[in-house]
Amino acid sequence: MWDESKAGRGGEEISSAIFKWAKNVIHNSACVNEIKLWSDNCFGQNKNISIIMCFFWIMQKYPQIERINMKYLLKGHTHMEADIVHALIERKRKKLKNMMILTPWDWQQMVRQCSSNYNVLNMEQEDFLQFNVLFEGKNSFIGNKMLKKRKYFFHPLFTFKCDRKIQFDAVDLNRIKRRSGRLEDSRDKFLTHLPVKSAVPISQQKFNDLISLLSYVPSVCHSFYMNLPKKSNKTRDYPNSDDKAMKCSHRSSEDLWQSDGTGADLFSCVMSERRFRFLLRCISNCKKSYSISEYACVDEKLQSFRGRCLFRQYIPNKPAKNGIKIFALYDNITYYTSTLEIYAGKQPDGQFPIYNSASEVVKRLVSPISKTGRNITANNWFASVSLAEELLKNHYLTLVATINKNKKEILKEFLLSKNRELCSSYFGFQNNKSLVS
Repeated sequence: MWDESKAGRGGEEISSAIFKWAKNVIHNSACVNEIKLWSDNCFGQNKNISIIMCFFWIMQKYPQIERINMKYLLKGHTHMEADIVHALIERKRKKLKNMMILTPWDWQQMVRQCSSNYNVLNMEQEDFLQFNVLFEGKNSFIGNKMLKKRKYFFHPLFTFKCDRKIQFDAVDLNRIKRRSGRLEDSRDKFLTHLPVKSAVPISQQKFNDLISLLSYVPSVCHSFYMNLPKKSNKTRDYPNSDDKAMKCSHRSSEDLWQSDGTGADLFSCVMSERRFRFLLRCISNCKKSYSISEYACVDEKLQSFRGRCLFRQYIPNKPAKNGIKIFALYDNITYYTSTLEIYAGKQPDGQFPIYNSASEVVKRLVSPISKTGRNITANNWFASVSLAEELLKNHYLTLVATINKNKKEILKEFLLSKNRELCSSYFGFQNNKSLVS
């Protein structure tokens, strides 16, 4: 465990935690010769080049380790026993209401009380290593496959496979190809130690907030908060070339655009404060600030999703097949989405019932543009003669859509037959309705 003033939660931090855990296991048990790990498919933490470099560093430091087996769970089936740990910690915290947690050390003591099987290791600053120095050049992952140039490897064999039924594919990481075409043994570039990552300073605003709360904290804990690394005001207000960004939370726009030296020149160089406030109002009121064109469209979409959800749909003729069904009203010219509605399945009867028939969905979607004289385009799932009549009568909207041939309003003459000429068209007119076949 570690707090945010020591390190973040990226790939190198997770690799450093794995390395310390492996070192602790190897020291406690000299007969360990294989390490097996299970993980989800998070590229930022568990499936990156830092993890691979960490494994090779472990095998270099501890020759008795013959194999490290890293297994990634299938997407959508990543539930592991380790996920229960967070729930147990939260449950234990609710029971220990009288226990004061003031520092990260208190959290470690509380986690140790959750179960006797939990071995809590405290990560010091010197435990966070920069594993990326073992690798130079671009890196990329496709599934479990690693590509591009490799450097500073110490173990000769790295194997991978993307399917349980196929054989392992081996990659020789003990040799690299130079520009001259000659092969060179990478063990000549042996590193005896890795550089340590520097501490992560917290923002000045957060530091000030913590200092203001010291009156409620026992004096024995004051030194921990007073010695926290923090960013200077200059770093926060004027970003350097390394940060390329600025964090100005908990500050009003008037403070950011001050011209007396306390504001940030970056904002005033980009736009005026009046322009910023105008854009902010437009973002918070998109429907009121933007008017779609005279041609709109109603359609459905299946957003790919395989997680746990009560209203997840299975539609075999869609590319994603499994996901969340979404109805949308968007502009035909600019493709701007005006209204979205998630299909949550059949709703129970109650005081405010919601019907999911095609006509009811269309009427709810077009409510923002009702009585504006626009035209709506839809496919045959939404379209019906009764819907077109109701949109024109109650909403002053016209409808252009395809319609299924099994509708009772369609005459037999408009259906395809053997006696009909090829490339011919039939037109039918009735009051405010037109039909083309």
